[in-house]
Amino acid sequence: MAKGFCGKILKVDLTTGNQEVMELDESLMRKYMGGKGLIAYYMKEKLEELGEEAIKSNDLYLLTGVMSGIPNAGTSRLVMGAFSPLTGGFGISESGGFIAAELKKAGWDGIILTGESKNPVYIHIHNDKVELLDATHLWGKGIGETNDLIKKEKNNSNLKFSQIGPAGENQVPYACVINDLKHACGRNGIGAVMGSKKVKAIAVYGTSKIEFYDSKNIIDISKWYAGYFKDNPLSNGLYLYGTAAGVVPNHKAGILPTRNFRDGSFEGAEKLSGELMADTILIRREGCFACPVRCKRVVEVKRDDLNIDPKFGGPEYETIGAMGSLCGIDNLEIVAKAHEVCNDLGIDTISTGVSIAFAMECFEKGILSKEDTNGVDLSFGNEDVLIDMINQIVESKGIGELLSKGTKEAARILGNGAEKYAMH
Repeated sequence: MAKGFCGKILKVDLTTGNQEVMELDESLMRKYMGGKGLIAYYMKEKLEELGEEAIKSNDLYLLTGVMSGIPNAGTSRLVMGAFSPLTGGFGISESGGFIAAELKKAGWDGIILTGESKNPVYIHIHNDKVELLDATHLWGKGIGETNDLIKKEKNNSNLKFSQIGPAGENQVPYACVINDLKHACGRNGIGAVMGSKKVKAIAVYGTSKIEFYDSKNIIDISKWYAGYFKDNPLSNGLYLYGTAAGVVPNHKAGILPTRNFRDGSFEGAEKLSGELMADTILIRREGCFACPVRCKRVVEVKRDDLNIDPKFGGPEYETIGAMGSLCGIDNLEIVAKAHEVCNDLGIDTISTGVSIAFAMECFEKGILSKEDTNGVDLSFGNEDVLIDMINQIVESKGIGELLSKGTKEAARILGNGAEKYAMH
């Protein structure tokens, strides 16, 4: 067998429950290298065969690449693809973490999900053993609780996950798939596609060794890379402050998204910075598979009025921008709480923050009134409404029903000049 990939993809027909092992030819892998290239190949093939029916049935793809599982920084990515419910076009999203390497350790290059299950299910993979199990008791639960319950059911704390929360179940067009609580396949509604198929989670455990052509050379390169990263100022900054290290520099450069992109600088930037996070709510640093940089934040707050669970990690730059400066909010703890809530509910932090900021500018311009928001004051900087708005969007209730459609569609429905303030 060729090195660097397993040579097989798991295909599950959720309508019938049938499982199929698809052989992955080396020539195909050499041409597309897995990941987004192979997803594009499969989707184009299906579209040419079925036309509009391919879009309606909307298969969901989870694929690794030839470099997934290499013990080196930034190489073990999981790519998910489908026709985006948000844009209608080719939608792919990728995530770091550990799920891609775990799939290959289990002997799979990826998974293709077709059809729709009648009832909620989750897929349990232990090497070549694949189970389609009832998930009715998990439907409606957050990602954190689902993760814990499946690990307990399977008596395996080492399981790695791709899963949806209530946002995916409710098919919010920008719902995410969350991998292991902290790593999101976001932006274009992959979670909504998974929810439409009634798949709550995919839990994977693999025990095989991933075979590469020249493992010794790979290890030598990885060791050099790890040393280089430790000495490199950029990666050292990522270790110390995470991607949030970019908040203050971008503010000073005039490119920090602020008040629905109306401004490029934010007077509260330093209150949202990676430096402040490191000095206050950060409790440790984590990384993805085999990555020495450890740029992932883990934050915690324990107060009577606010509790932030560290198992969901901590906010990245994009979340801080979208939930913080974009909404005129300079409270890092509230932004970190918003990150936790979005991860647990399985919704994209960027699209959610942009939708809320859009509503805030429409509120400021009089396009939305307190009557439209059920009395909620959607002024820029009102941090008290942030968590409530996230929940309304996930549940498609109140003004959240409108905002859950994304800013482009929400602006079209609102009219009255709202299109001018819809960033998409």
